[in-house]
Amino acid sequence: MTTALLTRKEVEVIAGIPPSVLNKAIEQKVVPVRDAQIDPCDLAALTFIRDLPFPLSVVAKRALAAWMRIAAEGDDYELAPGLMARRTPATDAIVREALAYIADRERYYNRDPEIMGGEPVVKGTRVPLRSIAAAYAAGDTFEVLARSFPHVEPAAFRFALRWAECHPQRGRPVGLPEYLRSSVGRDPSPARAAARAAYIASRAERRAAFER
Repeated sequence: MTTALLTRKEVEVIAGIPPSVLNKAIEQKVVPVRDAQIDPCDLAALTFIRDLPFPLSVVAKRALAAWMRIAAEGDDYELAPGLMARRTPATDAIVREALAYIADRERYYNRDPEIMGGEPVVKGTRVPLRSIAAAYAAGDTFEVLARSFPHVEPAAFRFALRWAECHPQRGRPVGLPEYLRSSVGRDPSPARAAARAAYIASRAERRAAFER
């Protein structure tokens, strides 16, 4: 079975890998790249290499990465005589987080030219992922989001925030209007919540029309 892959930005955000470390690992062929994407299992080696207090040769990095792909938690690997590497719960936790993100992406992500002009939405709805992230950034809590979008699973809200972090929108973001900004930090009235939702939807539709 083929494992779903991660984009470079998803790797950077989920594992906290600096672009310089990731780019060097790719250039040195420490981690393989398929269709410009990376296997989540390689996050174990990337985080290990990132945290090393000393440099490794390219050959050693490649060997370490190959071992990490098949090693079990607690296994040891001899980097050099007297120098051991160990696969720890921390490295496994990063891989599990990446796999959980991929599972959520399969469950909640949808992009269809026939829905909201191709804007990524929560699967099975017309709610743009970036609209959820924008509303949260503007002050809406998860409880407010659940009332605004009762047909969206709570786990989808968290996925939307993570996805938006991994896929920042290009260009300068447009701020909320004053009459909506004034509600930040408190639960809006039904009328204000409706105004906010309508504004977010209209922005998405205008953007989709512009991008056609």
